[in-house]
Amino acid sequence: AHAYWLPRITMTILRLQNKKSIAAIVLLLILSAVCARLGFWQLDRAEQRLAISAEIEAGHQQPALNLIPAPLSVHNWQTAYATGFWRPDLTVLLENRNHQGQPGYWLSTPLVLNSETHDALLVLRGWFKRDTPTPQLEDSNESVHVQGELRSHVPRMYELANLWGPAAQTLPAQLPTADAQPPVLQNLELTALQHATGLQLRPYVLMLHESTPSENPNLIQAWPQPNLDAHQNRGYALQWFSFATIAGTAALFLLWRRRRLTPTSDHTNDA
Repeated sequence: AHAYWLPRITMTILRLQNKKSIAAIVLLLILSAVCARLGFWQLDRAEQRLAISAEIEAGHQQPALNLIPAPLSVHNWQTAYATGFWRPDLTVLLENRNHQGQPGYWLSTPLVLNSETHDALLVLRGWFKRDTPTPQLEDSNESVHVQGELRSHVPRMYELANLWGPAAQTLPAQLPTADAQPPVLQNLELTALQHATGLQLRPYVLMLHESTPSENPNLIQAWPQPNLDAHQNRGYALQWFSFATIAGTAALFLLWRRRRLTPTSDHTNDA
């Protein structure tokens, strides 16, 4: 859209009469500075995407990690596996998560790795469609083996409610709830879940692989991937720098024309 209206703004400013040329020059310089700043912002976005791409590649190159016992260090996007017991009574549903354009929920359940120390890992188990029954939760007495990719936190959704007030949804102070129903949130913080459950949660989460065997076929392990197209941001940056050049050149032209006309005006006045 900016490829359409920015040149029109520049041409409109150029049509101003000479007595308004100072204002036109100032506006063009401001427009040039804004466009240049947006160009540098797009270059920063490109660098951020390159950094994320490098992080993903580094994580994928790491060997599969056994989370029992607790490793000294982990990497984002690293494959990891663990064995433990589900705590289905501590399940939390994350809403407004889309898959192929369909709204739904992410099912997240703590996996207890050591019942004596309450060492546990939050596992994002999969997506299921909204307006469908919540997938049946398993018996917590049966040991399960899970494998997936590590993340430093639960991926967040932007909450518009925070712009004008507190978040509409908060995690209950204690889990499980009295009605034994899983709470529904938009975003989940590991520290809040740890306080509510009493578990010693690891400071990372495991997102199950699509190939992980699941007792419930209604769960889909297809997680959204970040946009890594840095070339797109560079293309936008080139456009913004082009607009900055056009606006700056127009400002210089008006300045040159004003300086050229000024002596003529003074001579006329003297006559």
